[in-house]
Formats: sequence, structure tokens, C-alpha cells
Amino acid sequence: LRYRHRPLPEGSSETAYRSWFTHQWILIMVGAVLWGVIAATVPFFERKPDIAVLVSLIATIAIGTAASQTFCMHPVPSRFCILALLLPTILVCALPSVGLVSISIALSVYSLYLMVNLQKFAYEYTQQIDLEMALISSRAELARMSMTDGLTGLQNRLSYEQVWPLAWHGAVRKREDLALLVFDLDHFKAINDEHGHLIGDACLRHFAQLLQAHARRESDFVARIGGEEFIMMLPVTTAHTAHAMAEQLRQNLAATPCDLELAQIRMTVSVG
Repeated sequence: LRYRHRPLPEGSSETAYRSWFTHQWILIMVGAVLWGVIAATVPFFERKPDIAVLVSLIATIAIGTAASQTFCMHPVPSRFCILALLLPTILVCALPSVGLVSISIALSVYSLYLMVNLQKFAYEYTQQIDLEMALISSRAELARMSMTDGLTGLQNRLSYEQVWPLAWHGAVRKREDLALLVFDLDHFKAINDEHGHLIGDACLRHFAQLLQAHARRESDFVARIGGEEFIMMLPVTTAHTAHAMAEQLRQNLAATPCDLELAQIRMTVSVG
């Protein structure tokens, strides 16, 4: 039954997963109880530590050990599973009529060992998951940083060079318009020479914010591809619409200087 109880497909709802999880543990507990009862019947009928009893004990210990490791990510139900596997044999062997008290004591001690070990496995499992999640997050952050311009927060040239061919071929395939605006801040070197590079960086951030404010659609793509060079990619946009947007951006930049504590830096931009 557990073999037929397949994992859910990717993207299943949380409700479906909880139902699957409950069903899975019901099957595990039923299996544990059944084996625990079967294993306990062997010493009950044999009443001596012969080969049949030893084989039954070895199998029970092996299954209990496997359960403590395999299901360690869920410590509470795992403990009930281990008890269901070992407790019937412990109780039967402790009966005066059976007379296998030494086996009962040994299994009791081993059960306690599994309980303690289960906690250790659960802790190690949690630590491993946390480490894996941290590594995934770190890789994602590194990937994001490699595609992002550190100064303006826009996409960088590497990101643009990966996105542009896909957008171009997609537009060709679908026979759709695709506009690309290329911006170059006028005489930007003079701003750096006169006011310093920190002021120049503030001006670049100011222009980047202006570009982002005009990129209203999710499909619009804005990037800094050089020192004072930027691009805006506009899928499904005609040349006429792109020209109007470029003119609006040019006018807005001229009308909104970079307002700093010490000065107001006015900039203009050339657009192609």
C-alpha cells in the first residue's frame, strides 16, 4: 500500500499535501503495528531464545533503526512508530510464562537509545535543511547580483545581453513590434570633473529612478549598459510610441534636476 501511495505531483496544494501526509503516516503506523504483533508472536510461541526468535529480533531491530533514521524529520510520529514495532515484543518477552526477561530488558534499552538517537537525527536533519536553504538563497543572491548594476539597482549589461536575443527572436517569431531606446547622458564627464564622482553617482541613480518610473509594464526592461549609457526595451511597442516615450523622458529629465544638499544638477540626455 505504501508503494502504491505515490508522491504528489509538483505544484499540488497545501491541503492536498496535508491529506497525503496523513494517509502516508496511517500506512506507516499500520505497517509498524502489524509487524510489531507478528514479531511478538514468535517468542510467545517459541518461549526460548532459538533461531526463530533471534531472526525475529534482528528484523525488528533493523526495521526500528531504519524508521528512526528515515522518518527523523517527523520525530513525534516516528517515536510512536518505533514503539509500535518494539513494544509488543518487549511486553511479551517480559511475561513470566514466556521467561525471556533478558531479551525484554535489552530491547527496552535499545528502544531508549533509538528515542535519543531520533532526536539527534532530527536536529541534524534540520541543520542540513537550513544549510541547504542558506546555500540556495546565497546562490540566488549571487545570481541576482551578477545580473544587477550595483550603483543604480537596474539590470546590468550581462543581463541585457542575455535578455535581448530572446526578446528579439520572440518578436520575430510572433511578428510583433519591439522597441529599444538607448540613452546617453550628455556631457556627463563634465559633471564628474566639476562636482566629483559621488555627485556623478547620485546623478546616475536619479536618472535610473526616472527610467524605472516610465517602465510601467512588467515586460518593460531597463538596464545600465555602460558608464552613463542606459537602455529601455519595450516589447509590443511601435516606433511612434517609443519616440513619444523618449521625448517625454527627455523633457522630464530636463525639468527635474538631481536635487542634492549642496547643488541642483541639471542634466540632458540623447536618445536613439
